[in-house]
Amino acid sequence: MHGNEPVGREILIYLVQYLCENYGKNQRVTKLVDDTNIFILPSMNPDGFEKAAEGECGNMNGRPNANGIDLNRNFPDQWPQNVRDSAQSAGIQPETKSLIDWIESNPFVLSANLHGGSLVASYPFDDSSKHRNAFYSGSPDDDFFKKAAQVYSNNHRTMHVRNCPGDHFEGGITNGAKWYDVPGGMQDYNYLHSNCFEITIELSCCRYPHGRTLPTEWDNNRDALMAYMELVHTGVKGFVYDAFTNEAISGAVIIVQEIAHNVTSVSHGDYWRLLAPGIYNMAVFKEGYEMSRANNVQVIEGPATEVTFRLEPTERPLQSPPTVATQISAGSFIEPTIFHHHNHEVMTAMLQDYAHRYPHITYLYSIGQSVQGRDLWVMEISDNPGAHEQGEPEFRYVGNIHGNEVVGRELIINMIQFLCENYGHSPEITDLVDKTRIHLLPSINPDGYAKAKEGDVQGEVGRANANNVDLNRDFPDQFYEREGTLQPETKAGIQWTLAYPFVLSAGLHGGSLVANYPYDSDKLMKVMYSKCPDDAVYIQLSEAYSFEHPTMHLGHPNTQCPNVYPDETFDEGITNGAAWYNIRGGFQDWTYLHSNCFEITLELGCVKYPKGEDLPSYWNDNKMAMLKFIQQAHKGVKGFVLNPNGVGISNATIRVTGIDHNITTARDGDYWRLLIPNSYEITAFADGYAPQTQTVTVLEDWAVQVNFTLLLASSIDPQVTVPESSDPLTMPDAKWDRIYNFNLQQNFTKYLSNIDLQKKMAELRAMYSDIITLKQIGISRNNQNIVGLEMRVSNRTVNKPKVALFGGLHGNQPVGRELLWRLAQHLGEGYKQGDHLITNLLTTTTILIIPALDVDGFTIASEGKCEDTYRGDSFAESFLQNDAGHMPERPEVTAMKDLFGLDKFSLVLAIESGGVFTRYPLDNGDSTEDDDLLFDLASQYSLAHPTMHVGELCGDKAMTGGISRGSDWHRALNTMQDYVYRTQNSFMVTAHVTCCLYPDHDKLKKAWRENLEPLKTFLHLIHQGIHGHIHTVMNEPIAGATLKLQGHTMNISVDPQTAEFHRVLPPGKHYLIATAPGFMTVRRQVDIMPNQLTHITINLERELNVSYHDYNKMEVMMRTLSQKYPGLTNFKTIGRSHDLLQLWSLEISKQTGEHLPGKPEIKFIAGMHGNEVVGRELLLALAEYLLKNYQKDDIVTKLVDHTHIHFVPDMNPEGSEAAKSTEGTCVGNTGKLNTHGVDLDRDFPSNISGIIDEKVPEDETNYVMKWMNSRPFVMSVALYGGTLMVRYPYNTKDTAGKPSITPDNDVFQHLAQTYANLHPSMHLGTPACPNNVGEEFDGGIIHGASWLPYSGSMQDYNYDYLNCLELDVFVECCNYPQAKALKGLWENHQASLVEMISQVHQGIKGFVVDREREEPIEDAIISIEGREHHARTHKDGDFWKILLPGSYQVTVKADGYADKTELIHVQAEKATEVHFKLRYDKRIMGLPPVIFVILTAVIVALLVVLIIFFVVKIYRSSNTAKMKRGFYRLDGEKMYQEEYNDRVALRDFNSKDQLLSNEYHDFTDSESDNEIMFNRTS
Repeated sequence: MHGNEPVGREILIYLVQYLCENYGKNQRVTKLVDDTNIFILPSMNPDGFEKAAEGECGNMNGRPNANGIDLNRNFPDQWPQNVRDSAQSAGIQPETKSLIDWIESNPFVLSANLHGGSLVASYPFDDSSKHRNAFYSGSPDDDFFKKAAQVYSNNHRTMHVRNCPGDHFEGGITNGAKWYDVPGGMQDYNYLHSNCFEITIELSCCRYPHGRTLPTEWDNNRDALMAYMELVHTGVKGFVYDAFTNEAISGAVIIVQEIAHNVTSVSHGDYWRLLAPGIYNMAVFKEGYEMSRANNVQVIEGPATEVTFRLEPTERPLQSPPTVATQISAGSFIEPTIFHHHNHEVMTAMLQDYAHRYPHITYLYSIGQSVQGRDLWVMEISDNPGAHEQGEPEFRYVGNIHGNEVVGRELIINMIQFLCENYGHSPEITDLVDKTRIHLLPSINPDGYAKAKEGDVQGEVGRANANNVDLNRDFPDQFYEREGTLQPETKAGIQWTLAYPFVLSAGLHGGSLVANYPYDSDKLMKVMYSKCPDDAVYIQLSEAYSFEHPTMHLGHPNTQCPNVYPDETFDEGITNGAAWYNIRGGFQDWTYLHSNCFEITLELGCVKYPKGEDLPSYWNDNKMAMLKFIQQAHKGVKGFVLNPNGVGISNATIRVTGIDHNITTARDGDYWRLLIPNSYEITAFADGYAPQTQTVTVLEDWAVQVNFTLLLASSIDPQVTVPESSDPLTMPDAKWDRIYNFNLQQNFTKYLSNIDLQKKMAELRAMYSDIITLKQIGISRNNQNIVGLEMRVSNRTVNKPKVALFGGLHGNQPVGRELLWRLAQHLGEGYKQGDHLITNLLTTTTILIIPALDVDGFTIASEGKCEDTYRGDSFAESFLQNDAGHMPERPEVTAMKDLFGLDKFSLVLAIESGGVFTRYPLDNGDSTEDDDLLFDLASQYSLAHPTMHVGELCGDKAMTGGISRGSDWHRALNTMQDYVYRTQNSFMVTAHVTCCLYPDHDKLKKAWRENLEPLKTFLHLIHQGIHGHIHTVMNEPIAGATLKLQGHTMNISVDPQTAEFHRVLPPGKHYLIATAPGFMTVRRQVDIMPNQLTHITINLERELNVSYHDYNKMEVMMRTLSQKYPGLTNFKTIGRSHDLLQLWSLEISKQTGEHLPGKPEIKFIAGMHGNEVVGRELLLALAEYLLKNYQKDDIVTKLVDHTHIHFVPDMNPEGSEAAKSTEGTCVGNTGKLNTHGVDLDRDFPSNISGIIDEKVPEDETNYVMKWMNSRPFVMSVALYGGTLMVRYPYNTKDTAGKPSITPDNDVFQHLAQTYANLHPSMHLGTPACPNNVGEEFDGGIIHGASWLPYSGSMQDYNYDYLNCLELDVFVECCNYPQAKALKGLWENHQASLVEMISQVHQGIKGFVVDREREEPIEDAIISIEGREHHARTHKDGDFWKILLPGSYQVTVKADGYADKTELIHVQAEKATEVHFKLRYDKRIMGLPPVIFVILTAVIVALLVVLIIFFVVKIYRSSNTAKMKRGFYRLDGEKMYQEEYNDRVALRDFNSKDQLLSNEYHDFTDSESDNEIMFNRTS
């Protein structure tokens, strides 16, 4: 976008390559590309790029386009006032126009705009109405935007921990305007003018860095780009359909309550609404349809929640929830002192100021924007701002709908000041705010206001909005169909009304003085009284305001303006709207008709735009009336509608007999119904509940509380007339069939006989021949056919996953028969009518439906028999029995076993009766390794059922949650369910759908309606899990490959030819282990999302060829690996041996060469003893294994990405070369020592014994020590030979001769035992080495000093000098085994070696930084209470300390800083991250600086005084001594010399010239000046 910021340009080119080249190979990439439409635009400003210069970090050349315009200032801005940016006044540029067209023509959901010049993720808004820097300007979706920015920053390698010089961004994110004000930015335009959420990402401190840095930039950003793109699949998604035609509805408005930003459905009716995790109330609005709601929608930290809306066409939208209000009386108040007109910018600033000053009672939000992009601000005032409180009414004032009628605007601003400043001061105001949620909208037409002129009395300038539309004529009207689209202000008003449960409202106008109530119009459009059903209530409400106003109730507006409507009068100061003059499309009528809210219109004076000096009088006239009107929200009847469990019923209807206007309950079941004092019959009813009526007497004062508890209804009292039900269980047949069953009419007059059932199946085959095939399953013992329906769409897809559904397994439980043939019909008709979900299901799945298995038993069973009266010789429990001792296997069982053997079903469902719950295996046994999946399958069915999940009671028994393991319900042997799981490795559950085994046929309708959705839900679970292939790296299928879940014993079925697999899995994280003969094992992590199938291709590398490498071959191999994997390796020498052989090192990591802050470092060293060469080969194999499996094995990939892994395979190259000829020798010392005959493992400094070792280390030791000191190693593994165990420090004894124990002994033991346990035999502790047959090591580990104590070990040096924990692994009894043994040794040690890299990620990690400057603190000490061994921070301030799970007191100390201690809880498997911010300690010698300076000054002053005192005293003492002597012997030589000097001086001053040309000399200044013996007295 800025031509001189091309890092993003190149990163996106890399991204295109990465996605294309990894598609089908990398699971994450494949899934993202399969599930997402990704658009990548590398350069928006190619002209600017041509002018820019590589290497220019701060230069602006090329930033603008060819016209010199900054494109990120060129988009239409929401606050265009006072913008002085030339890019805003230059006109839309061609690039900008192209982007706007692109944005508006594509249904983008998420976007990122890549920039350079800093390192931060910036989110909207980019500017504010103030247009000043450092001013936080949050959008309505601030929570999501912060989350999105943090996701990018956290997945960037450095953004979340490092800033560019001069920047300070907490967590690597910032609000755009908080950073600096950018009017006309693209990210704000996206959010305000489309469904798309965009953030801006600054990628590098340098705008145009050198090309050599681009690989690093790509590595820094790759994971962040992927994680950010995956965010598009979060929040809420779904479709909006016409409930009658099932056609997609585009342009429907998706509303989220209390978030003043909406998105719309697109061309196929689909929508995506990005949201942060939480629970939301949603609604969908579309002109010409009833509003549809979805309450308590849970958004999780993961895949999007699916919510589909079906809208019913209507002339009147559905009523919305109740509204709000409060009450008050006069008192002593704090009054506003400043009265003036507020333009939009000043008003916005004032509102934000009050929201900041009174956060405990205010919540400022915008319900939308005007045509010109001005926010429609609402200030909520409540004791619990931002939330609806149960039982508390909600009230609103709306001002300035006509832009030139400004009195209401200013009164609302005054009311905001008044309520805020009097809360806590005035008991009345405090009580009002505590008991009412008040919403105050000063201006719904800010664009019109901007045009209006002060002093306007009855003018029209500014009345309409910026599109010249009168907003109070723009709402849908009950008596005529409007034309054109709604204005944005109107839409915002509608959505706001429907999003909150308002009870009472008033719109504030100007031009007269009267309270106006509905209706404003009538059918004939004549000036006549147009009464609404609540006319009496409206009169009471209007009079409440009028009578509290000093003049309104007099009914003569002309007293204020005698020349304006001089003859106009209003009785009591109120009027019916249409009786005054008739309007269509008014806000107050729409509000009454389409919500719970009662609204009136208040005309506040005949002058529309009075002078500012007149505003105090308007406030004084209206203040008490406004407060009194809020009080009216507490009149009438209030209460709750509850279910039998005491839970509120939302959207229940409250009807007052004799008043044809109902209201509905809010989310928590609470309601408010405004009524005048009288007695009423009030009825509450809700779908699926019996209505309840109560007689209520409404009093003059407060609302009467009336609660309703509704019982579940089996029938509804015919005397009570209720609206047509929208509950699927109770709605009329025709409506249910239309909405839920594709208009298929159902006949429930009888159960189908076996013959009729077969006829029905043949009929379905004929009707839907393109997708249904009849399948002969077998015959019963009585030679009756068992037939199934196989359903699928024929296409090229082979090996589609299969689902089987069985009914009638017990002949006396035939409900399943009836449900399953109807399900087949439903699926067939859905496919025929183009239902996309069913079409997709049948296209990707094979479904086998067998309605009846026990056809013989059905013929002798009896309808209406609810108990288990029929058992007969049922085969239902004959599947796992042995033939021995039993009768011959039933033909039905044989047929089913043959079926399961032929068709591999991924899922199986049986329908039975005898309860209302879902049963899962085992029926004869306890838990299985797949309990999580089986429980999930059962839960999904139960939760989709309207009552099963609450534990429906059958007799005296109910299953908690509607789920049970079979053996917990009724232990049964040899069931089909257990057979399917144990022998077929398939997953079967059984849904019990009726309490009665064989219910009367009239109960079938209820069972069908209850179970249709659960049945479809179960079918869709086939696409929750994994599907994929196991291939070579050349993408060829691997025959004989096996796949299993980590921790499971049963393999996942893999096709032997195609290597294809499919497995249903429960949501969550799973690890797959893929193996094949001749290939390396690979582990892949899959994150399973609800109702989503993850496609994965697993590529296996051929097994490693482990062989011996001499010094030269080792170098060649390491160099080859480095050249083959340049982005992952750093091959270098760390020094040389005595004979000048290089000590080679290979680093493997996602970013090599330098330590990356926060990334732990581990090293592997071998060959310290040259004759123990097996360690060298294991390390070379480990390095090759890691590199070959990077991005193939997810564990390996994660370790390489997040760890610096170093290898030094041969520390003693001369020794290993000398030992070359000893292959196969298990003992012997040839080559053990270096050229000087020194054992390098006894050559390191040691401080444990108390003896100072002054010897000079060998060259090898010296270079290795320098290398080890150059990196902050956390852990080390050294490989040796000669036995089989793991040794941990210390290796020396203390001065008392006892084995020395480290403070981290528990950690060392854990690490050592972890290594040993993963080795197939090491943990047994009996190596049985030929040279030490009886040697044993408990658990395969040993404390060094307890085995063979010695000093100078590398292991002890690492711990004492480097804070690095080292294990010494003895890998084999034989020092130099035969080459053929290497493959087995590698296989034995592979898991242990890899696990050591994982172990480095345990304990605690973090950073220590200066709290004020956010700069890292190097060499800070991290100490653990109770441990004497400490960690230290690296130069970047990062640290690691391996600890076992538990709680620790951690203290951080650094020179010049105050100590900080925190209690840290360490979890298993992942290091706990802790960031310490230390405060600079300004104390000097333990004293505060001021005290230290004062004390120092006092001490210095005292010293000076003392010095002066002693000098004077000494001086005086000397003079006194001289005077006491009087005469003394003259020194003749000295006397004459002085006399001579005096003469010379006097001679020089003989002339006047000499006197003038010489300085004045004071001849008294001599040693004898004070000697009185030379002074003359006269």
